[in-house]
Amino acid sequence: MEENKGFRYRSLFWPIVLIGVGVFWLLGNLGILPENYLWTLFRLWPLALIVIGLDIMVGRRSPAIGALIGFGAVALVLVLVFAGSSLGITPPETEFITERFTESIGNATSARVNLNLAVGKTTLDALSDPNTLIDAELTYVGEINFDVQGDVQKTISISHRAPSFSFNWSWITDTDLKRAWWDIGLSPEIPLTLNIDGSVGQSTIDLSGLQIEDLDIDGDIGDFQITLPATEKAYDVYINGGVGAFEVILERGAAVNLTIDGDVGEFVIDVPADAAVRIDADVDIGDVRVPSNFVRLSDGGDFVGESGVWETPDFDKSDVRIVIVFNGGVGDLTVR
Repeated sequence: MEENKGFRYRSLFWPIVLIGVGVFWLLGNLGILPENYLWTLFRLWPLALIVIGLDIMVGRRSPAIGALIGFGAVALVLVLVFAGSSLGITPPETEFITERFTESIGNATSARVNLNLAVGKTTLDALSDPNTLIDAELTYVGEINFDVQGDVQKTISISHRAPSFSFNWSWITDTDLKRAWWDIGLSPEIPLTLNIDGSVGQSTIDLSGLQIEDLDIDGDIGDFQITLPATEKAYDVYINGGVGAFEVILERGAAVNLTIDGDVGEFVIDVPADAAVRIDADVDIGDVRVPSNFVRLSDGGDFVGESGVWETPDFDKSDVRIVIVFNGGVGDLTVR
């Protein structure tokens, strides 16, 4: 019988590699692989070029050779992932530092506080000690810069610098997000201007009882819960949303000019039931939901997204007002 010269073997390399990727994914989800296995795989990427080249050169000559290369590659990577620490491929375990930073009020009559948050969880609330301006207990990786300037008008800055691992991102893991924690207390005794730069993680910012004069929050990746206090006079709040969910809670009696530039994520704003509220919202992709007693003054008529202006009855007659200006990206705005 004449040989079919047009017949070509189909390599089994890629099917086996896909099966191997599925196995790695499953083992990772089950918690069987080492904690920093993704970093080990990142460092082994040149191995992919080698095995693909072998498949092109010899693996397509027969299914058996392609299968052998595929099985060998998956087995080799699996061995290197588990032996990564002993071979020096996987970086050492992340070292966490816990420090406490404090500053007394002294002669200060007002203060500006700048917080550059680190990866992890952050909680911020009011202090009970009348003599302390800030009390921060930080568990972190890398370095912390705690800077205090001024006497009557103090400026306090806390910034974080991540460790330089030469593209080592292993410290940003689920375990690290749970272990890294910033617990910050601020004085309710003097007026505060507060600037917060978010990072990766969850932040609970409870400003109840604080004398906030101005608040600026720049979100990054993660969820924020922010409680805005009632103060003697109205104050401005600006929130630049990142990727994640924001919940903003306004205390009864709060007079706030709230401006939000949304990015990707949902915003929920809780307003007191008897508050005088005006909402001017424009959402690119998403919906705007307001309580049933709000009166719609204008409709953007958008094909995609939603925009409009809403007010509570007798808004213009109230002395204490909440004004919300929302410029949304992708995600819903819910006022309740």
